[in-house]
Amino acid sequence: MQQYSTTKKMLGAAEIIEMSGVGGLTQASELVGKKTAIAMLILQLRHNLGPGSTPNSSDDADSRILKVLDQEGLG
Repeated sequence: MQQYSTTKKMLGAAEIIEMSGVGGLTQASELVGKKTAIAMLILQLRHNLGPGSTPNSSDDADSRILKVLDQEGLG
């Protein structure tokens, strides 16, 4: 039963992050913890950025993600 509860919380947090982005981080972190919520946010931001057109698109995406986290005081 614990596994089911954890899975529900993870899915709920993922949905919050997907719908609200950085704005939903506090609410998501209440469900799964701050580190997990930030990891989910990073994955969502990477997904949203998609494959870049620059040669170093992965590095570019990482720098943009870090910039967003810094702006929100999470970096």
